[in-house]
Amino acid sequence: MAKTYSAGVATAYGAAVRGGYTGTYEDFCKDQAEFAENAQQVATDRAAVQAIASTFENTTVPNATAAIQAEGQSQIVNVIGAGNTQIAAVNNTATTQIQNIQAEGTAQVGRVQIAVTAQVDRAESAANDASEYASTASASKNAAQASETNAANSATAAAASATAAADSATTANTKAGEAASFATAAADSATDAAAAKTAAETAQGKAETAQGEAETAAQSVSASAAQITQNAEDIGDLRSAFSLFQENIPGTVQTIAFDSAGNIQSVTHKENNVVVRTDVFTFAASTITEVRTLASGESLTIVTNTDTLETTTTYAAT
Repeated sequence: MAKTYSAGVATAYGAAVRGGYTGTYEDFCKDQAEFAENAQQVATDRAAVQAIASTFENTTVPNATAAIQAEGQSQIVNVIGAGNTQIAAVNNTATTQIQNIQAEGTAQVGRVQIAVTAQVDRAESAANDASEYASTASASKNAAQASETNAANSATAAAASATAAADSATTANTKAGEAASFATAAADSATDAAAAKTAAETAQGKAETAQGEAETAAQSVSASAAQITQNAEDIGDLRSAFSLFQENIPGTVQTIAFDSAGNIQSVTHKENNVVVRTDVFTFAASTITEVRTLASGESLTIVTNTDTLETTTTYAAT
């Protein structure tokens, strides 16, 4: 049976033989078929790789960026919430302590005032009673002297006067004893007054101690507020650093400007039409300089050597 040859294949086979190919025509056809099959497989594999790369670029990277941004925002909210809770707790504790101390001081002063007033009233009453009994004793003495004068004129009258004088003397002695008792009571009242004074001084000392504790509590509140303010500033520094070192800030829209040579001249990052950061590029013979500047004034300068591919980074505060 005669073999049928394709003109194109036969021409290719002839060129291959002239180039040094030693196989038969059938071997050549088989090789061409395998080559076509391998080429088809390469094309299929290339399409699969391109699909994976597209999925990674369009889905994986945006999802990861959104997750990182959400986590950062959540941590900031948690820190600020914890700081506010701590300030409220410290303020409530300090206010309660101050109110308790003030109430205790007021109660102690009231009790001391009541005790002092009572002791003074008792002392005044005892002094009045002593004065009254002294007046009675003086009157009795005068009566006795009058009786003695009358006794010279009348023995009977003298005897009666002597008896009356003796009675008066007994009464005077009794009254004098009572006056002495009241005098003792007055002395006791004076002692109670001194004790009341000591109690008042003790209350004043406690009030001063309470004032010191209140001042200490206020200082503690101030220190806690200062620490929370520092924490908030540290969070602000972290957000600034994140915005400077990210090539593209998540959640922003980039506007790119080119120079006449087709090089990138600047990139403006905006969020809700507000400029967040501006990147300015300068091209030299062997270097590319990028200056990233935040709205706050903080900046990051990145200089790349195009020959050695080395990069130098410099941060500048506001």
